[in-house]
Amino acid sequence: MQIKAQISKNLFLALISLQVFLAMEVYAEAWPRPKGKGYVQCSVGSMSGSSFFESDGLRSSGLYDSLALSTYTFDFSGTLMTLSGEYGLTNDITIYATLPFGAYSLNEKFVTDSIGNRPIRAILNRTLLSWYAIGSRYTLYSGPLTAAISGEIRLPPFMGIPNDPSAEFLGGGSNEGIVALHIGIPFEKSWLEVKGALSLREQAWNDRFLVHAEAGFSSVERTALKFFVDLQQPLGAVRDIPEFDIRRIHPAEFYASAGASFTIALPDGVSFEAMYNLRMLGSTAWSLGTVMLSAGYTF
Repeated sequence: MQIKAQISKNLFLALISLQVFLAMEVYAEAWPRPKGKGYVQCSVGSMSGSSFFESDGLRSSGLYDSLALSTYTFDFSGTLMTLSGEYGLTNDITIYATLPFGAYSLNEKFVTDSIGNRPIRAILNRTLLSWYAIGSRYTLYSGPLTAAISGEIRLPPFMGIPNDPSAEFLGGGSNEGIVALHIGIPFEKSWLEVKGALSLREQAWNDRFLVHAEAGFSSVERTALKFFVDLQQPLGAVRDIPEFDIRRIHPAEFYASAGASFTIALPDGVSFEAMYNLRMLGSTAWSLGTVMLSAGYTF
């Protein structure tokens, strides 16, 4: 009797895991790729913002030019494209790589003058590859919940010092190593996933703690609806955080964002995803909204 109960329990857990995996096989970090199976994805989208969070958390949508003796506003935007892929080396080890590209622009305009014009202060543009990233995940435990650890290296093609006034628009980045713990809990037609990560960067850049939490639902076959929140917390003393510079990548951004995505997975392995994400609060960081459309293929 006890053996039958254990078999029934294992079968129930297997069915839940199978249904959840079919719904999430398009994109789910906590669950590993089976040996010899992989996934590739291309994402295209845009981000924009016309204000930033100051060090006290308040939004600022204007700055003062002491030479022109006038206030100016600014609009930051970016067209984004990301290529990514995952592959199961074994049933417990998944390797992955990411290449994020971006074409960014910043338009600064003075406030209306005496005859109603808004003179342009500056128009800045730059297209760049943010970094080369490669990493792997290892499954620690698989059962009623899944636990995995991951390690990732990000190498930017353009190195830089934070807030360097002599650097071109946006400046350069920092070499980065990321270690993370992933926890996934499947249910009959839904799942929960939490990721906590420590990002270690070079001395001029603050290390960061990153959190991603999501709730996914798959009540309709081959579709997935996800709601998620992301948190980035810089580490180190507050006194070491410089003022925000709208023309540079800031070394110690803090922000919390929320978003949602909807995915459709076709029987032939092709999938499509739409995602929207909005930063709700922060400090020394842009207030941004991001929309992404993705196409993927599972093989």
